[in-house]
Parts: sequence; structure tokens; C-alpha cells
Amino acid sequence: MVKRHSDAELICLSDSYEGKDCEVMMLEKGFEGWWNKIQLFKSDFLKGERFLYLDLDVVITDNINHLWDYEGFTTIQDWIYPTYNSSAMLMTGGKQSHVYDLFMKDPEKAMKACPQGDQQWITNYVDANIFDKREFASFRMDGCEATPKGNVVVFHGKPDPHEVKGTWVEAFWV
Repeated sequence: MVKRHSDAELICLSDSYEGKDCEVMMLEKGFEGWWNKIQLFKSDFLKGERFLYLDLDVVITDNINHLWDYEGFTTIQDWIYPTYNSSAMLMTGGKQSHVYDLFMKDPEKAMKACPQGDQQWITNYVDANIFDKREFASFRMDGCEATPKGNVVVFHGKPDPHEVKGTWVEAFWV
């Protein structure tokens, strides 16, 4: 799906090499669920390289090469909570390492302090630019059931893309 809509190099972050059709960077053990994204902020993670992180539950519907034109740390404003939505983050490796460093001082305390998860933690510690609302749409909140809106449709919560049958999603979700 990424290869169809971008000429960027694709790297998969995973805890397994199995079934991947891309270069794989292994995630550290000890992080659960969404908290794995904190690893993107390590000082040595793709240090100095500009990269776009996308969750696996997004559907790309059109070319996304222009997203790299945004400056600084850029993400989505969440549709429900007063936080960023970490389904998409454009960043330069190593630039916001304080996010990881502060989290690692006391991960249990950090997770308890942020019931909305990594998104709340990142919102607390990063001054972000926000992608234009026309770039990203919420499947649930923006009425994308009949037709996609934006270049990327975010499936936060339920349903997941593979659960949506008989719609445009099946044509793009590959």
C-alpha cells in the first residue's frame, strides 16, 4: 500500500521478521501496545533522517510524497481527545529524544499519568505542527464509510481496516 502511493523507502517496525515484505527494524522488548511508539524517539533511532511513521491501521488512498514538505515534528490532531493522534508522525530521528528519555526514567509512572497512552505523553512533551485536515481523515468521525476522504484514512478504535467488507477499503487495503 505504501509502495503504491509513495516512493519513500519502507521500513517495518516489528517484534518479528515473519511475513514482512520490507526491511524490518526490530522493536525492543518490554513495551506494550501503543507504548512501542515511544521507541521512535530514541536518540539513535534513524538519527538525523527525516521519516514518516504510519500505524498499520491506516489506509493510504492517494499519493503521500508531499507530506515530507511539512517542517519540524508534524502529526495529526486527535478527533476525540485534546491530544495529538500518533497514527501519523513526521519527524527527524533523534530530534525529540527527551520524549523517550523522560519516559524511561519511570515507565510505570508515565503510563499511569497518561490514560490516553502514547498520544497524551507525546502531546505533553512535543510542540508539534499539525497536518492539514484534508490530508488525514478518521474513518469513524469523518464519514468515510461510503467514500474515502483525505490521502490517508485513519482507523482509530474499531473497526479495523480488515473488518470493513464490501466498501472502498478492500480496494486500498493491501
